[in-house]
Amino acid sequence: MLFLFSDVGPDGAPTRIRAGSHRGVPPLPAGAGEEGREFMDLCGDAVRAGEGRPEAPATGAA
Repeated sequence: MLFLFSDVGPDGAPTRIRAGSHRGVPPLPAGAGEEGREFMDLCGDAVRAGEGRPEAPATGAA
């Protein structure tokens, strides 16, 4: 779910959303154990996991 707190048009620098990118994230921390993973490393892997997915701009009225 995404909330817009101000009106955003296609020329208003909308946030780009990669459709379905959340599906590639759950396996990323697997095997990290109790210590987990470094946050920024996990973020980088999450970005790469979403590459190639179609993008949609978050536009609309607040």
